[in-house]
Amino acid sequence: GIQDVKSEYNKKLLSKILARWRSQVKIQKLATDLNVQAELLHRATLLRRVLSGWLAHTEQRARDHIIKLELLAEGKIVLQALRMNQTFTRWKERAVAEIRDRELRDVADQHHRRKIMIAALAGFRLNVELQFKKMLLGRKRDNFVSDRVTKKFFAKWTDAHRERTVERNQTGRALWFWCVTLEHKALRAWISYTQYRKKKRRTYSAALQDRRQYLIQTGLREWINSVTLVEETRSRAALLAVTQQTYRANELALKWGRHWRNLVKCGARRPARNKLISNDKENNRLLITKPFSVKSNFAETPKFYEDFKSLKNSRPAPKIPKFLA
Repeated sequence: GIQDVKSEYNKKLLSKILARWRSQVKIQKLATDLNVQAELLHRATLLRRVLSGWLAHTEQRARDHIIKLELLAEGKIVLQALRMNQTFTRWKERAVAEIRDRELRDVADQHHRRKIMIAALAGFRLNVELQFKKMLLGRKRDNFVSDRVTKKFFAKWTDAHRERTVERNQTGRALWFWCVTLEHKALRAWISYTQYRKKKRRTYSAALQDRRQYLIQTGLREWINSVTLVEETRSRAALLAVTQQTYRANELALKWGRHWRNLVKCGARRPARNKLISNDKENNRLLITKPFSVKSNFAETPKFYEDFKSLKNSRPAPKIPKFLA
């Protein structure tokens, strides 16, 4: 009868709703799996691109370094050739100057020898005369120096000469010791200066290395933050779309559930409010005299489940068929 038709209709309606819900759940699960796979593929692609870019950059830097070393070697060769050419030019000019100086020196030596020969001849003549005068004076001296005057003055001269010799030796040793001390101080100052320069160079290199490492870490951190922000934005957009789609499905399920609940309540508690119109035998349908309104509010879902639970607990007993009455 009417109740069988209603129950059959409700079963079909509920089966359609459950089928749609299952399909929606499958679609949601498939979308989630696709999103996860897309995210993994995107991360792998980004990582591969970063590694390829880093390898290309490293290769380019190595190639540039090799080119710089080759250019430096060629520059050193050219500079060595220029230095050799300049050295040879200077040596040639110096050799020509030395040859010219040697010729002038030979001429000067010949002139000097000539002058010396003349002066030597004049000196020889003067020496002969002086020797003769000396011989005469020596004879007079031998006669005059007969006492110990000569010995006394010779002893004084010997003492003075010895003192001058000792003073000259001590002065030479003092100057040598002063030179050695000054060289030792200069050597110690140079060693301390070279150590300071080496320490300063090592400190500067360490600072440059730390700064380069800090720049690389900062760049990688900024890049990771930007990639993470983009991924979070995409995930939020996808999650919002799935949430909206789920919200629509739940709203539709809520609507049809309330409709089914109202039909069950109306059929169980107030059967007089439903009228069967049988004027047209070909088009029999169920007309509900009091329409109901369904609010599209996703926040009422827990209340709906509570109503459904109370309805399930207070479900009336089944009716007895007419042929058994």
